[in-house]
Amino acid sequence: GAIFGALEYLTSFPYGCTEQTMSSFLPNVLVSESLRTLGVESRVDKVELEKKIRAGIERLSDFQHEDGGWGWWQTDDSAAFMTAYVVAGWAQAKAAGHAVPEERLQNGVAWLAKNIAKDVSADLRAYAVYAMALAGKPDAALVNTLASDQRNLSPYGLALYGLALDAMKDGRADAVAQALTGRVSESGSEAFWKADRDTLMDFEIDASPEATAYAMKLLA
Repeated sequence: GAIFGALEYLTSFPYGCTEQTMSSFLPNVLVSESLRTLGVESRVDKVELEKKIRAGIERLSDFQHEDGGWGWWQTDDSAAFMTAYVVAGWAQAKAAGHAVPEERLQNGVAWLAKNIAKDVSADLRAYAVYAMALAGKPDAALVNTLASDQRNLSPYGLALYGLALDAMKDGRADAVAQALTGRVSESGSEAFWKADRDTLMDFEIDASPEATAYAMKLLA
């Protein structure tokens, strides 16, 4: 009940840099999908919500670089996290029935395939693989590299890797889910997956809520 009441709060008009635009666009998509699939009553204006989603797609299209990737802004260098963030978000929007520019989406996938190198953190590589899998273009070489580098994945990265395998209908997702269960932290009646650092954006912060959300998504 609390979640349904919060749907209106989650919606907002996309503005600002790539990260800010995505961080309003993606909740809009998820709220739209929740209203459609759950059939709940809400004060959310569905017509206005669709306008916000279209505005987000248009703004992100304008921010895409000539090389197919996204950075923080229109004129900086393309970055792995930002590109994966947009690719994953657009793939989710497409799956929810929204009109996403397919060529631009695939150009983003191609940028990830070309630029996710081994010197990128294992967790960020897992996120890129997850984004590509959602877009229907998983990179087998990257997936297999992560399989051999699994020990370097944090619980956050391990959840993303498992979700990528699940999106690919790869049976190894079961083993990853079991490994993730073995790395849970418990306190009284609570269970969570600890992350002292945001390894995707590379800064110090308690990312445990995000890590736990992705872990729960995989286990579900």
